Amino acid sequence: KQDNLVIWSANQCPFRDRRQVAVVLGMRENQIRIIRATTGGAFGGKDDVTVEIHLGLLARAARRPVRLVLDREESFLSQTKRHAIEIWTRWGAKADGRICAMEGDVWGDKGPYAGLGAFVVKKCGLHLSGPYYIPNIRVDSYSVYTNNIFASAMRGFGVTQAAIAHEAQMDELAKKLEINPLRLRLINCLKSGLSTATGQVFHEGVGIEATLEKIREVVLKDSALHRYWEDLT
Repeated sequence: KQDNLVIWSANQCPFRDRRQVAVVLGMRENQIRIIRATTGGAFGGKDDVTVEIHLGLLARAARRPVRLVLDREESFLSQTKRHAIEIWTRWGAKADGRICAMEGDVWGDKGPYAGLGAFVVKKCGLHLSGPYYIPNIRVDSYSVYTNNIFASAMRGFGVTQAAIAHEAQMDELAKKLEINPLRLRLINCLKSGLSTATGQVFHEGVGIEATLEKIREVVLKDSALHRYWEDLT
């Protein structure tokens, strides 16, 4: 009687979904209730609105309960995808291996719809310096509309693409400086008390150095890997 709408769906952000459904259907938010069913595997794919708007449109048109079930193929075709991201970056280091500056530009292809694209590409830029202490940083991120596949939240949320870039950059830098790539990472990795690219300072829970040292132990125990280490030193 009050033209209210109740939607059950597997989602990650019911309140944000409610806002979007309200805008599209021209309803007030207090007329809509979204109940989160068992989310199951999401990996970011249910972070954006998915079937909620379709369900709302169908229910209001039919004036009766409706159900929408996607098979596996339909789910793959209709859900968001990981961003194709183009990254340009340049790093500067001293002869002893200490990185002193980096700059970069990030362009994310989000397809024809905004979704969470701007946040994903922003996150990619924030993590472009990786788990390393770099005192001087300049990064600009751009989320670009295109005619390609719709891209939005996906597992890693932009950090995955950034990791490929900063680790490839570390390997290239190691070659230029003729420093073992593992040693270069140990020289520059974040430690307690150092600031990240955003100025955040961690005082505990920074495990990258211990992880790299553990890798170093494994390398030294393996004769074949040890020879590789010596060749690169």
